[in-house]
Amino acid sequence: MYQNWHKISPAKLDASIATVKHEQVILYATSWCGYCKKARQLLAENNIKYIEYDVETSEKGRSQHEQLGGGVPVLDIKGTIVHGYSEKKIKSTLRDMQLI
Repeated sequence: MYQNWHKISPAKLDASIATVKHEQVILYATSWCGYCKKARQLLAENNIKYIEYDVETSEKGRSQHEQLGGGVPVLDIKGTIVHGYSEKKIKSTLRDMQLI
């Protein structure tokens, strides 16, 4: 499932989670994921403060992560969800949210 997030239908996501707006950046990740490491580096390089949940060790993080459709990494950027690691998409979303 972690590598098949793109196959999950948006209709299966809990809409109340996907549309919640807030002022935080949240990273759902694992300790072993190379793309999660790249996401951390990208956020650090752009001086973005974020909350990280390890979806394998945090019950709260795992629950929220599952409601967002799973896969790693998943970034919740002020309520906009980005699945997987795409530097272009993450930076675009950070710009849209006026974080960079």
